[in-house]
Amino acid sequence: GLVDPTVLVVNTFGAPSPDADIIAAAGTTVFGNGDVSGNLEVPGTLAPGSSAIAGSIGTFNVTGDADLSGSTVQIDIAATAGTTSNDLINVTGTVDVSSATLSPNFVGDEFFDGQTFLVLDATNPIVGTFTNQASAFALPDNPFLQAVEDVTLGADDFGFLIEDNGN
Repeated sequence: GLVDPTVLVVNTFGAPSPDADIIAAAGTTVFGNGDVSGNLEVPGTLAPGSSAIAGSIGTFNVTGDADLSGSTVQIDIAATAGTTSNDLINVTGTVDVSSATLSPNFVGDEFFDGQTFLVLDATNPIVGTFTNQASAFALPDNPFLQAVEDVTLGADDFGFLIEDNGN
């Protein structure tokens, strides 16, 4: 199903929990534009935004750790009408993306070479890598550009760099 856990707070009575406090089922899409307090485990899909529908842009804040290993991380990035916007997953602990798959959705035709988009920000270094982290993602409305991992970011961040695809 679909779950929006934003504004959910797990009371650990001042002591951080070493285990997952919120565990979603494997077939569940977790979405939201807001804050979740507690350690989160999402084996299904995480889609920041006010709905699980692609194109809904938002910031999903986790106060705790986020285990996204083996999941699908749906990220929306838009460049239209002179503005840019993108989903952001913000984790104040550790995030694990081991064997997770990126599923970016690019909307608009105002992307340009050199643009950067931060989509994952953690307090601690990110654990693991996405299965398709080294992929070049085509931009549907611009056949001359592609999005690749922004390797200039620190170990606690993940984002995209828009670059010329050589065509």
